[in-house]
Amino acid sequence: METSVEKTKAEIERAPIALAEIGFKIESFEQAWRFAQSLCQANMVPKAFSNTPGAVIMLMQSCAQLRIPLHVGLSNLTYTNGRFGVMGDLAHALVLRDKLMKPGTDITIEYSGKALTPERTCTVTVQREGKP
Repeated sequence: METSVEKTKAEIERAPIALAEIGFKIESFEQAWRFAQSLCQANMVPKAFSNTPGAVIMLMQSCAQLRIPLHVGLSNLTYTNGRFGVMGDLAHALVLRDKLMKPGTDITIEYSGKALTPERTCTVTVQREGKP
């Protein structure tokens, strides 16, 4: 026989994850954990996240703080040595979205190293408004 506490806990764990206007509307940690587990089980997270629901929840939080959809974060955020990073295209998009680029400047992209090798690097430079 379930007690009221056990029943409440079971109801919370089975609480539906609602579809919101943009993406899923997740209202509790339990819902976020279930959603993250689903993404991991479906192999829809980058290898850097090691199919770890906790890392995916942190990605979800980073997306919320950056005000970007989760699918954009999955494709454009990196996770290396316990730190999140923003990849070039997303960094540029965020600067443009928030009107942070100094008027009259443009993006500069420089590549070095042989293509398709670990030595290949890319440096993206923009000049933010009010910054030298």
